[in-house]
Amino acid sequence: MATEDNVLTHIEKMQCAHVFVVGDLILDVYVEGTVHRISPEAPVPILLEKQRRAVLGGAGNVASNISTFGAQVWLSGRLGSDSESEEFMTLCRQVGVNTEAVVQDRDFPTTRKTRILSGYQQLARIDREEVKELTIDIEERVLNSFERFSKILGPKALVLSDYTKGFLTRSLCEKIIEMAVELNIPIVVDPKTSDLSRFRNATVLKPNLKYGRAFVRKNVNYVAKNSSLEEEVSEICTSLLLESGAHHILLSLSEHGVALAGSKSKGVLDLIPSQSLQVADVSGAGDTMVAFLAMSLAGGLSMKQAAILSNLASGISCGKLGTATVNPEEFVAHLPHSSLFGEGNKIVQSGQLSRFAKHLRKFEKSVVFTNGCFDILHTGHLKLLEQAKSLGDILVVGLNSDSSVQRLKGSTRPLQNETDRAHLLAGLACVDFVVVFDEDTPLKLLMEIKPQVLVKGGDYTKETIVGAREVEEYGGKIAIIDLIQGKSTTGIVKLIESNKA
Repeated sequence: MATEDNVLTHIEKMQCAHVFVVGDLILDVYVEGTVHRISPEAPVPILLEKQRRAVLGGAGNVASNISTFGAQVWLSGRLGSDSESEEFMTLCRQVGVNTEAVVQDRDFPTTRKTRILSGYQQLARIDREEVKELTIDIEERVLNSFERFSKILGPKALVLSDYTKGFLTRSLCEKIIEMAVELNIPIVVDPKTSDLSRFRNATVLKPNLKYGRAFVRKNVNYVAKNSSLEEEVSEICTSLLLESGAHHILLSLSEHGVALAGSKSKGVLDLIPSQSLQVADVSGAGDTMVAFLAMSLAGGLSMKQAAILSNLASGISCGKLGTATVNPEEFVAHLPHSSLFGEGNKIVQSGQLSRFAKHLRKFEKSVVFTNGCFDILHTGHLKLLEQAKSLGDILVVGLNSDSSVQRLKGSTRPLQNETDRAHLLAGLACVDFVVVFDEDTPLKLLMEIKPQVLVKGGDYTKETIVGAREVEEYGGKIAIIDLIQGKSTTGIVKLIESNKA
């Protein structure tokens, strides 16, 4: 038994997504080096250049995040006919981004942002750009590309990534949103323009707090003094929903996390805390959030689920220097930090756990495994599970199915069915995953997951633990935890029966 809505299923659905990303394309260039002295010519530092690297920026970074995570992505935007455009297209090919919808304009220079860095310190930024609206011909090419994209089989989403360089005109936005709405394709917008009405009927807008504050000051002309952050955020979200006509607002709040609000609700629906573990650079973190929002909604996740996962991905991105992407391995390695881990999300299938464990091993995260019937959950179980969790990063509990328990304990057991037993285990904070197995022993499951630590209670010896030899053969460890005397399901059952007598 496994719930269809578990967190590992969410990831697999996201990786099946097809996303059409349209917006401003930027080549992000990083010149990195060290500073040891100040220039004698002017009071500025002298950077001794060590390396230069270029990455996809703007809408390109959204597309790169989607492709890196394993989903399919079409990118549509405008480049010039210059060396920067060639470099941009090469980077797209390297990460697997479909560029058939990218247009080139000889009269338009490819937008480039060059950042000068010494370690984590940004010394300067040099921009080359030109704001120029689309011609009708380019607009038609983009819409035709989106129509071809919409005929692809599989879950889909549309992203509008706005960096106010002129590509996302009112005409293009209104037409492509209308097409997406008719096709029931979710629409994610990252707005920079103050004219939000062009995004009417979008599924979700993802502005940041700085943008929201500026918007309210300009359009509402009032922000309550001495108000709490929650009150201010509620006012911002309400204003953005009214002006844009979008169905939801996901407002990123930097170190405070994100706020989710809906057009059919009053005020903020949810405040989701920050998932950032260590902030190195916030450049591009919004693009990562947009990418994961799009994949989540394409995969059929709820808006809150999408918000939680995209918030987690954005936090991981902030831990990297410069514009960055998040791959599946590092994403799943940080999943236990996510508030998405409710009890239903923890009940998974063995095949999902096997793939998950492989990702974890790449990031040197350890899996701890224990198993049992857990027919009546008691303090002895709780102590064993809490101590087992302390031995690694992820605790997986193998749970005997109803038929397996009957074969082991007799026809009068189990007292609770496998669904109830699984949910009780999943409700414990120390348990990360529960997987039900139908065999008499967990050996098959152990060989699929290959945990680093196998845990059993003190009523076992290493010689009597199923799978101990196999686990040690591939380098795993065996841990035996002392039991609380007098605490057992059998003892509880006998006590109940004696009281009845």
